Amino acid sequence: MNKNVDYAWRDGEDEMNSPIAMMAVFGGLVIVAGIICMLVWGISHSKKNNDAVAGNPVPAPSSNPIVETLAEETSKTDENSWTDMEPVSGIEDMAFRDISEEVTARDVINLRNTPDASSEENVVGQLNNGEVATRIGYNSEYGWSKLKYDGQEVYAATKYLTSDLSYRPIVVNTDKNRVTTEEGKVVIFQDCNDTVTPKEYVNLRTEPSTAQGKATVRCVMNKGEQAHRTGYSPDAGWSRLEYNDEVLYVVTSYLEKAE
Repeated sequence: MNKNVDYAWRDGEDEMNSPIAMMAVFGGLVIVAGIICMLVWGISHSKKNNDAVAGNPVPAPSSNPIVETLAEETSKTDENSWTDMEPVSGIEDMAFRDISEEVTARDVINLRNTPDASSEENVVGQLNNGEVATRIGYNSEYGWSKLKYDGQEVYAATKYLTSDLSYRPIVVNTDKNRVTTEEGKVVIFQDCNDTVTPKEYVNLRTEPSTAQGKATVRCVMNKGEQAHRTGYSPDAGWSRLEYNDEVLYVVTSYLEKAE
């Protein structure tokens, strides 16, 4: 082996391993990295400036995408919770939040000129399943919707509406909770089991309607007398009673629960 060559290689290795050489190499790498960072920064900021000049919105960075997603889902849940509320009657100056969507009845629902189900005097029509109305407002506190139907503004209990226009009712026409009156209105009852008495006195009728006048009045029930209530309709404002071995109907607002 050539000793001169061997010594020359070792001298070069010692030179590369010297502190001054290592600092020079490290400094060079730092300079190169700095240049690369400046180039990347310049390109990215140039794109943002171009977007701003072109009128394109520049999205703000999300501080915590998970928290924002959960907040959005919670907001949607809160917004949809008002659709299952029982309608509350007797509220004056009810405020409605604007909305615009097509809805249909879950089965059949009364349309009223005021958001009040304590009487049938404000009933101006009915909306059947499959018929479409436009919901233009809703009240999430008292369970009412404002609708645009057949050229007029009307009110209906939100619980009995759906924005799923393909929805079809589960009940069948022979259901005991579905009663059709002489005038053709349909009243949907919900089952219940309690004992009631009149607040003063009430007419008990053979159908849940006053349209036929005295012709449907079976008898008068006085305060203190009790009857077994088997059903009620929050939408129509009627109750179904068992009284003297008959099934009769009475306006719910005239009743109270017996002691």
